Amino acid sequence: MRVLHWRILIIFIAAGLILAGSLIGSALLVQNKDKNEQVDTTYLSERLKTAIENSVKRGRIIGYNLNEEMFKPIKGLDNPDVVPFLIDFIEKGPNLPGQKKLPLESYIECCYATLCLDYIGDKRAYEPLVKVMQEKDYLSDKYEIPSYYTDSWPINDYSAFALGYLGDSRAIEPLLEEMKKNRGYSGSVSAIQSIAKFRDISTIKPIITFASDLKYFKSDIDNNLKHITGTNYENESKTLAGKWQFWWEHRDEYAKIRFEQYYPDWEYAIKHAPENEARKNAAINNMLQGGIAALPLLMDAIAKGDDTLIPIAAGMIKQYKPNNYRTSGKSRPLSEKATIKETMKWWKENKDAWTLKDSD
Repeated sequence: MRVLHWRILIIFIAAGLILAGSLIGSALLVQNKDKNEQVDTTYLSERLKTAIENSVKRGRIIGYNLNEEMFKPIKGLDNPDVVPFLIDFIEKGPNLPGQKKLPLESYIECCYATLCLDYIGDKRAYEPLVKVMQEKDYLSDKYEIPSYYTDSWPINDYSAFALGYLGDSRAIEPLLEEMKKNRGYSGSVSAIQSIAKFRDISTIKPIITFASDLKYFKSDIDNNLKHITGTNYENESKTLAGKWQFWWEHRDEYAKIRFEQYYPDWEYAIKHAPENEARKNAAINNMLQGGIAALPLLMDAIAKGDDTLIPIAAGMIKQYKPNNYRTSGKSRPLSEKATIKETMKWWKENKDAWTLKDSD
């Protein structure tokens, strides 16, 4: 019996030692993990520098017509842990003691740092990006920056582009100001491109008004306006600028013509071919060619008893931001499962915010 007790005691001691060893090992792993996760600014600077040097050598610096497909994330500069480093880098620029003229590669590093922040999408970058966008020559007190750098790769364009991907509604107002301030084609396009990401319907009129006066109104702006409005309106008899001015002036009429023309197709599909998704989708797309201007027409049809349109209206509302979004930062949704009575109550409370206005 005494031998058995000793054996049990030895087992407990051994188990305790194993457990203690495990805990100590875990603590050491956590400690090492914490050390490894500390941001090595020297390493990150080298990663950024190497990436830019390679881009310059290959002649593949991302400049005009920025888009997310063109930018490939830089390894090591693609996660939230490096956001403070990137913010510090774009605010202060590269550290080049004793150097007066900023090398091209170093300038491009600042531009690409904004794109890294764009890719990460951390809202801590909002204020620094706005500052850089508004003060594009903010490094001129530290370095001599040749004008062809800023002409060829305007850092305010990069910053404007990055702001569109942060999803922070505060960016809409400074982006509209940047659009108006920057009469250059690339600058205005970068701002419009970012504004379009929000699909805020209150920005439609300012963009059309501004862009209609541009000397160069090209497909970039046309595509962004299509995205914001949700319409594929075409008018071959007019210039691109004239087309959008005409659409704005006749938006309700155009939306009504298309809706009334194709609404019977929707009714037929629902009654006689409810399983035919392709037919129903075609009817929806044709019926809503007027884009966001067709929302009141959907609501009128729902009010007359067509509850099959409620999920369509709810889906449309999810895709856009209302007139009051810039001030409230909120968009009250409509449930796809709402009843006609609930939908009409929602519309009564929100109609003004979802109506395109000539005074926008």
